[in-house]
Amino acid sequence: MKFPKVKVKRDLANVKKYAENHELCQVCGALANDVHHIVFKSRGGDDSDNNLISLCRHCHQEAHGTDSREVRGELQRIKGTCGLRG
Repeated sequence: MKFPKVKVKRDLANVKKYAENHELCQVCGALANDVHHIVFKSRGGDDSDNNLISLCRHCHQEAHGTDSREVRGELQRIKGTCGLRG
Protein backbone atom coordinates (compact mmCIF):
# COMPACT_ATOMS: atom_id res chain seq x y z
CA MET A 1 0.00 0.00 0.00
CA LYS A 2 1.38 3.39 -0.94
CA PHE A 3 0.86 6.36 1.29
CA PRO A 4 0.57 9.87 -0.11
CA LYS A 5 3.64 12.01 0.35
CA VAL A 6 3.27 14.49 3.16
CA LYS A 7 5.34 17.61 2.65
CA VAL A 8 6.60 19.26 5.78
CA LYS A 9 5.95 22.99 5.65
CA ARG A 10 9.39 23.68 7.10
CA ASP A 11 11.01 21.81 4.21
CA LEU A 12 8.87 23.60 1.61
CA ALA A 13 9.76 26.92 3.18
CA ASN A 14 13.47 26.12 2.84
CA VAL A 15 13.10 25.20 -0.85
CA LYS A 16 11.17 28.43 -1.49
CA LYS A 17 13.76 30.49 0.40
CA TYR A 18 16.55 28.82 -1.57
CA ALA A 19 14.82 29.66 -4.87
CA GLU A 20 14.39 33.30 -3.85
CA ASN A 21 18.10 33.59 -3.00
CA HIS A 22 19.38 31.79 -6.12
CA GLU A 23 17.76 33.33 -9.19
CA LEU A 24 20.37 32.10 -11.69
CA CYS A 25 21.16 28.56 -12.81
CA GLN A 26 24.16 27.41 -10.82
CA VAL A 27 25.43 25.43 -13.82
CA CYS A 28 25.16 27.77 -16.82
CA GLY A 29 24.14 31.16 -15.36
CA ALA A 30 20.79 31.42 -17.18
CA LEU A 31 17.63 32.43 -15.34
CA ALA A 32 16.72 29.57 -12.98
CA ASN A 33 13.27 28.01 -13.25
CA ASP A 34 13.60 25.15 -10.79
CA VAL A 35 15.17 24.05 -7.54
CA HIS A 36 16.59 20.54 -7.95
CA HIS A 37 17.39 17.99 -5.25
CA ILE A 38 20.87 16.65 -6.01
CA VAL A 39 20.14 13.45 -4.09
CA PHE A 40 16.49 12.69 -4.78
CA LYS A 41 14.23 12.68 -1.74
CA SER A 42 13.14 9.17 -2.71
CA ARG A 43 16.78 8.13 -2.20
CA GLY A 44 17.20 9.75 1.18
CA GLY A 45 17.98 13.32 0.12
CA ASP A 46 16.63 16.22 2.13
CA ASP A 47 15.70 19.87 1.65
CA SER A 48 18.91 21.27 3.14
CA ASP A 49 20.84 23.91 1.21
CA ASN A 50 23.64 21.39 0.58
CA ASN A 51 21.22 19.18 -1.37
CA LEU A 52 19.51 21.94 -3.38
CA ILE A 53 20.67 23.63 -6.55
CA SER A 54 18.93 26.19 -8.76
CA LEU A 55 18.72 25.14 -12.40
CA CYS A 56 17.34 26.51 -15.65
CA ARG A 57 14.85 24.32 -17.53
CA HIS A 58 17.54 22.86 -19.85
CA CYS A 59 19.94 21.94 -17.04
CA HIS A 60 17.08 20.49 -14.98
CA GLN A 61 16.09 18.25 -17.91
CA GLU A 62 19.74 17.16 -18.16
CA ALA A 63 19.73 16.34 -14.44
CA HIS A 64 16.84 13.91 -15.02
CA GLY A 65 18.03 12.61 -18.41
CA THR A 66 19.90 9.51 -19.48
CA ASP A 67 23.19 10.82 -18.06
CA SER A 68 21.70 11.79 -14.71
CA ARG A 69 24.31 9.91 -12.68
CA GLU A 70 27.14 11.87 -14.29
CA VAL A 71 25.20 15.12 -14.00
CA ARG A 72 24.59 14.45 -10.29
CA GLY A 73 28.34 14.09 -9.81
CA GLU A 74 28.88 17.44 -11.54
CA LEU A 75 26.18 19.10 -9.40
CA GLN A 76 27.83 17.73 -6.26
CA ARG A 77 31.17 19.12 -7.43
CA ILE A 78 29.62 22.54 -8.05
CA LYS A 79 28.07 22.54 -4.59
CA GLY A 80 31.17 21.09 -2.93
CA THR A 81 29.16 18.20 -1.47
CA CYS A 82 30.89 15.17 -2.95
CA GLY A 83 30.11 13.13 0.14
CA LEU A 84 26.35 13.12 -0.43
CA ARG A 85 24.80 9.70 -0.92
CA GLY A 86 23.02 8.86 -4.13
